[in-house]
Amino acid sequence: MLGPMADSTKEEHEENAAGVDEEREETAAEDLAEKDEESTPEGERPGSEPTRHSAGSSGSAFRWIAAAALVVALGALGTSLWQLLRPAPKPAAAAGPTEQQIADARSKACSAYNTVRTAVTVRSNTDPGPDPNGAQAEAVAANARLALAVGHSYLMSNLDPATPGQIADAIRKFANDSEGIAINALAAVSNDDPAQAARLKNAVELDGQITELCK
Repeated sequence: MLGPMADSTKEEHEENAAGVDEEREETAAEDLAEKDEESTPEGERPGSEPTRHSAGSSGSAFRWIAAAALVVALGALGTSLWQLLRPAPKPAAAAGPTEQQIADARSKACSAYNTVRTAVTVRSNTDPGPDPNGAQAEAVAANARLALAVGHSYLMSNLDPATPGQIADAIRKFANDSEGIAINALAAVSNDDPAQAARLKNAVELDGQITELCK
């Protein structure tokens, strides 16, 4: 009688032990799964969407850098265009002569004129001798012409930019007429020739003007 009962009790005991082992294994598996889930990043868990935070941040930074580069490039382009299109600066106006420079230039021009005037007067009024066609008369005329010719260059070389306008203009005209008188006289053009007579008349008038201006 005890044999079957003992076998039955043994089987029940084994079944109970097996059930306990299965429950322990299920509990351990659940605990392990929970630990794995906790240690796995949220974006890598099964069924969850991967996070895109880092990708979004990188794209935003790239757009900001591109916008800044565009602003810098546009600024450089604008500066280059302004450099090319801006009007050239006007040169500074040259300073005019001082009062002292004008006074010195006036004195220089007038002194030169007085020297030429004296030379022409002296050589023209030298005694030609008894024979108006003789060698002495010819020598006097030649010296007067020489004074006129040399006087032209001397007068022009003593005019400065600071020479007062009226004096400078009158001396230039006198110098040009003197040169014309000298070369035509050397070419045997008489003083009665209309053009030569006009030059002589102008020279006399200019002499009066310059003498008055240089007082």
